[in-house]
Amino acid sequence: MPSDDGPAQRPLDPALIEHRDLTFDEARILGRRRLWRTYVPLVLVLLLGGYFGGRPAWRAAKAFQARRIAGEANALIEEEKWADASKRASDAMMLSFTEPASIRVNAHLLSRVGRSNDAVRYWKELEKIAPLSVDDRREFAGSALGIGDLDNAALQLQKVVESGVPPKAGDALLASQISAGKSDFKTSGEKALLVIAENSGASPRERFIASMLLVNLPQSEGKREAVRQLVSLARGSSPLALDALVWEARRVRPGTPSDPDRMSPAEIVQTLEQNPKSTISHKLLALDVIARTEPTRREEVILTAI
Repeated sequence: MPSDDGPAQRPLDPALIEHRDLTFDEARILGRRRLWRTYVPLVLVLLLGGYFGGRPAWRAAKAFQARRIAGEANALIEEEKWADASKRASDAMMLSFTEPASIRVNAHLLSRVGRSNDAVRYWKELEKIAPLSVDDRREFAGSALGIGDLDNAALQLQKVVESGVPPKAGDALLASQISAGKSDFKTSGEKALLVIAENSGASPRERFIASMLLVNLPQSEGKREAVRQLVSLARGSSPLALDALVWEARRVRPGTPSDPDRMSPAEIVQTLEQNPKSTISHKLLALDVIARTEPTRREEVILTAI
């Protein structure tokens, strides 16, 4: 979902440009596009279900096809094939914009790519016509959080809790973020600590977000443990390693005493330069660390940057 996305959400892939302009209302107007791709399967369905008769059969066939295509889109979303998922989600919506599976897969996709504002609209439409699953409500809460709708995010999370399902680390993370948004820093810190606990089952991304929350809270007992988690991520090979490394690099100050929980400036520079996903900005950050910690090499750094 942003500009309006929440911290736990992925950035919008450029390949989603086709899907980007599809809103719920526009889907009604575009409903007849791409139907030629599904004529043969629709005819088969009509032949098998001919007892429906006339227009009801046509609507039933379109709904069946929409559910099938939505299933394909969901599989593509789980594989993070955003462009292909976007096309199939759009196809499902164009076949039947009233089919819950069509609305759900679009809400799911929009939530995943960080388009929180659009995702919330789809979740609200779905809630009007079909019950939301626990996972639906988790994503709904995350998208509502992404646009600053803290009350709605809290409501969706409360319904997850009331469902009686075993809690996940992501639930504690949502609670921490919502509490931070409401300036309840004590509760936010307590919930974030649950996420970074050793056996929490949290993903690296959830640990990263919770750790960043803890180190930025005005008061938090878990800051030191959060720093350890971030440094561990920075030294690792996960997709978040560079993000954690950038955070650590920006904390470097001249004359900072050595700390076993911190990376040394030399280690930061080496890791930034050697990470296979490092970009020009990361190389420049490495030079900046050298300039800040080794003043005698500033001229060398300037010449290298030029």
